[in-house]
Amino acid sequence: MGIWRYVPFLLVLLGFTSKVEAVDQPILSGMIQRGSSVSSFTLTVKIGSVEKFGLQSGETDLFRNRIRVYINGKSDAVPIQGDPPLAAMPFYVSQSNELQITNHASNANLRDFTYTLLISANSYSDFKTFLDENGGKSLKLTVKYLEGTTEVTKKENEVISISSAVVSSAPESVIAKGTHRELVLGWSTSATVTWSGTTPSTKPSNITLIAIDKSATLTSLPAYIYNETADSDSEAADGTCSFSSGFGDGAACVTCSNSKAYLNTEELQNLSTSGVYIAQASADSGLASISGLDNGKSYAVFAYYEPGGLNRSACVSASPQANTTYSELNGEDDATLSDPKCFIATAAYGSSLHKNLKPLRWFRDHVLSTFEIGRNFIDWYYENGPVAATYVSNSAVLQTLVQGALWIPVFLLSLWMAFANSMVAFPENSLLIVTCIAAAIAGSMLLRRTRGDR
Repeated sequence: MGIWRYVPFLLVLLGFTSKVEAVDQPILSGMIQRGSSVSSFTLTVKIGSVEKFGLQSGETDLFRNRIRVYINGKSDAVPIQGDPPLAAMPFYVSQSNELQITNHASNANLRDFTYTLLISANSYSDFKTFLDENGGKSLKLTVKYLEGTTEVTKKENEVISISSAVVSSAPESVIAKGTHRELVLGWSTSATVTWSGTTPSTKPSNITLIAIDKSATLTSLPAYIYNETADSDSEAADGTCSFSSGFGDGAACVTCSNSKAYLNTEELQNLSTSGVYIAQASADSGLASISGLDNGKSYAVFAYYEPGGLNRSACVSASPQANTTYSELNGEDDATLSDPKCFIATAAYGSSLHKNLKPLRWFRDHVLSTFEIGRNFIDWYYENGPVAATYVSNSAVLQTLVQGALWIPVFLLSLWMAFANSMVAFPENSLLIVTCIAAAIAGSMLLRRTRGDR
């Protein structure tokens, strides 16, 4: 039969790859937190049926290049923190959690994107001005998805409102495992959620995860007092909610003297110098991380749902692990978030904080640095990388070529990293995954033997 026996396979393959489906309209969810001085809100954006799910030529960041958020019909999109401010748009994206890419439910060639954003106003008065345009209780959001300069799909005038209720139950099964200068956190996504006040029709959109340095002298934590009959809540008196480092795992490390008190997330974000570290994620994701921590330090970790969160999860203790980076192997100072020293990849992406560098650093710290040949390569790269990076950073063509060359390794390493982190956070899943892999290998061997018998 020769090459003709492959024709049916090629036809099937062409049938799969030639089918183009429209990108789904964005799905938006979020709530404006209660409180008398709140000036930010969380927003979850899901874009489904995306065919171009990797970085394309000229792209450096999927969110920056493809997502535009507009508030109250203004013509200017919300800028990202660090971009030039806009007088007509006094908001900015202050935190964009790592992009979650999941397989599409019915088409293996497509992916679904999910972002959880924290959007902040320059001041409370700016925030209130935009709320007052909609009766003082809501914002109207429009989100557009672009590919290149082409608008592919959009969702217009989605209303998000100040929550009339707060969550009264706490997240369950919160765990924390230490990795290099960060903690990987997990929680149950199937826990029953109860509310105080008018129960909304949806589950909590977000979860806030807190890690507090147990050696910190911090005692009192900022909080609000929930008032069910009002549209906003008053600030709690100093000392209403307090932190204690002398807890046993499974016990509370934060106690509030008022049963209607909940922590003020916005103010907690200003306490990083006091040893408080925060991550926010979609409540349904079940996995997140808090980075920028010190290896060897012990942290108290707990979580609560948004909006509000009248109760917090039990606290657990965890410490980041002191893995070795390639720069430290050469006697350099400890790597930091502002000085990660990924020379060539950093030059290609134009920023040492580009999210695509994370899987590369993870591979360096968790794989290469664990065996001799890998460490030798790290030594060689550390010596020769700066020279090559100079050429790359000065050439747009080389930047594009290196980005293209890194696309598949970054994608595969991202999957590997996510798998490894999930095994750290949820070891009970390892047996199921190993069983599936073994079944796939056995099936492949059986299929080859069957073909050989023919």
